[in-house]
Amino acid sequence: MITSLELINEDSIELKEEPIIVEDYIPSFELLMRVNIENENGTLYHVFCEPNAKRNEESRIKFIALNNFPDCIFFKYNEMENIIDCYICELKKKPSNQLTKLKKQLFSGLMHCKALFSILDLDINQINFKFPVYLLEDNNVEVQYNKLVGRPKKVTPGKEVTDPSDYENWKQNRLIFSKGDYSYNIDIDKYQLNKETDKLFTYVHKI
Repeated sequence: MITSLELINEDSIELKEEPIIVEDYIPSFELLMRVNIENENGTLYHVFCEPNAKRNEESRIKFIALNNFPDCIFFKYNEMENIIDCYICELKKKPSNQLTKLKKQLFSGLMHCKALFSILDLDINQINFKFPVYLLEDNNVEVQYNKLVGRPKKVTPGKEVTDPSDYENWKQNRLIFSKGDYSYNIDIDKYQLNKETDKLFTYVHKI
């Protein structure tokens, strides 16, 4: 048991007996992505889950330069081994088209978690940070096309331009967040959702 949890606003952290349900609705496709997080052992906590928080992925901590936030953060405490697995999660239909935004969301989540665990006076060495990305599509056709020799470069107006090096890192299950001289390697785990209907895709993640 983490006794210092009483230092945190009760609306911001929740002990979960039932699965955590994470959803993302994409209006332009009328498409719902849903992930069920099911705990198989240990104690599961859903954090930064304030019921009145805006659903606009904004930072919860205002002194952080990144005004981004991932879809869900939770951690599991293994009392026997005194280890915490912290999951910083994002759902995206096609994340390889939004790698710049994805890097910011995941790294912002990491900063939030480090601030939280510091307040709880936990040893950072006992915490394993994991970065699940739940998706429908893994490839980026535009980047692959632009790598072809002798072809004019293709850019879709209004869409984030994906850096080829970011895409290569993504294919190797890694992202690199950088700001000035600072950089951090984010090792990601990809999970492909299952098609239930044309408008509903789901995944059950047992941890």
